[in-house]
Amino acid sequence: MIPAAPPPGAAPSFAMDEVVAAAYEAAAGVRPWRDACDAVCAAMDLWCVQILGMLRRSGAITFALEGGPRAPEAALQHLTRYHEIDPRRSLLPHLRVGHWVHDHEHFDDDFVAQSPYFQEYLIPLGGRHASTTLLFADEERLVLLSLFKGVGSPPLDDDGVMRVEPIRVHLERAVRIHLRRQASRPMSVAGHTLLEVMPQGVIIVDAARRITYRNPAAAELIASGSTLVDRRGHLDGVHLRGSQALASAIESLGLASPRRPEAAVDRGAIVLPGAPPDDRTDRALLRIDGAAGAADVLVFAIAVRPNDTMRSFGDEACAVLVVHPLDAPTRLDPLIVSLAFGLSPAEARVATAIAEGASPEEVARSRRVSLTTVRTQLRGVFEKMGVRRQSEMVRMLLELPRLRPATAGQSARMQ
Repeated sequence: MIPAAPPPGAAPSFAMDEVVAAAYEAAAGVRPWRDACDAVCAAMDLWCVQILGMLRRSGAITFALEGGPRAPEAALQHLTRYHEIDPRRSLLPHLRVGHWVHDHEHFDDDFVAQSPYFQEYLIPLGGRHASTTLLFADEERLVLLSLFKGVGSPPLDDDGVMRVEPIRVHLERAVRIHLRRQASRPMSVAGHTLLEVMPQGVIIVDAARRITYRNPAAAELIASGSTLVDRRGHLDGVHLRGSQALASAIESLGLASPRRPEAAVDRGAIVLPGAPPDDRTDRALLRIDGAAGAADVLVFAIAVRPNDTMRSFGDEACAVLVVHPLDAPTRLDPLIVSLAFGLSPAEARVATAIAEGASPEEVARSRRVSLTTVRTQLRGVFEKMGVRRQSEMVRMLLELPRLRPATAGQSARMQ
């Protein structure tokens, strides 16, 4: 039986009804938690709702639930790159159940203007203000609820807190049900939940290329047998050359080493112009040939180590593979550009917009930032891509799908 709602706040009754139903159905396991988070976003006009379960001592993430209009790849970028510089981590000691901590009360505009977390990641993706509270806490576990407002929206004020209080109480009760159910089930890997909705195919393998996860888009690709195949639980290419390239790329990540080993890129990996040597040990890019009549794919391999990602992908080092089919001319994907050249989300969005014909002035207007900011980000793109002119940057981006693996000691070549 669903508990009675607390005295109503200002949230519309139809929105509250949807939030309450979705939350308890998700807690019971009959509906995705994303539905509940989406309902909260709709009721409160939010950019993202995130519920994180954590272990007190290690800070390891035990589950991650979210929803809202935030780009699906944002979670992957946060867990693999930006969580280490997230200033909101310093606010965790201030959290109490039912008590809200608002980032705008701790980080002023000057701080935000100088923070890579805000300037490279959060704001370019559309987020701005976050308000966080504890939904649950005991001696071992914490469950955090974060509500993100989008760029251009004011932070959550006292009136907003009053409006969200009935929602918070129901989410707290639903999370307690979720924790009881989780205790009787095998522990899931938190990061996997966040990858489910990514439109790109994502596969996770260990150092021996054993498949530990595939999201729906990747499962469909593997099932087709066109480029990547599952051979007794191991990831292979449909051709021997593809299998060798995969093995070589995974080996170059040095997953057995605790952090950033000095490993050379072996055959099959694509060495991008301008990529620094230490960057090549944590990322690899390769192209896998398709079967007869099937398109090739680009595969971006990212080394993920437990201590670097709050154990959100498990207790063992693994490789997250993002697959980009080359079956048809499509718009440049900022995530793919970011992975290929080591760009921040902000830089990748500037680069792709300009490659698609926008001027720096148009990019500044569309992103509601200054022209100086866009030009600064362009300079960062030039440096990371190893180019000096905008025309060179555009050429490299448009030729990315035609990159071919390099032989030992050679740079990437274009077809």
